[in-house]
Amino acid sequence: MAAILNELLQRNYGFKLQTTNKPATKNVNPICHTRDERHVAEFPEGYSLNISPDLIQISGEERGVFYGLQSLMQLLPAKFDKEAKIPAAEIKDRPRFAYRGMHSM
Repeated sequence: MAAILNELLQRNYGFKLQTTNKPATKNVNPICHTRDERHVAEFPEGYSLNISPDLIQISGEERGVFYGLQSLMQLLPAKFDKEAKIPAAEIKDRPRFAYRGMHSM
């Protein structure tokens, strides 16, 4: 998922973030994603996005984390120079139904 986020950041803002598998250290504001089994069984596209001054945490199954990244990108300003402020938030989202489909009349 880090590669997807970096691709979006590079395309929209012209920079990439450093990635690592190591735990966050002091004085670092990381963006982390974790697999959350609660989302997998019923709604694999569901996710939780928690934004605090010290950490951005996206939890869910792979598809859910992807949609969480999309929500995070929507919170970023259209243009910024060297710094962006993102409001603290807690978002829990999932599709209303466990399937996607269209009905025609």
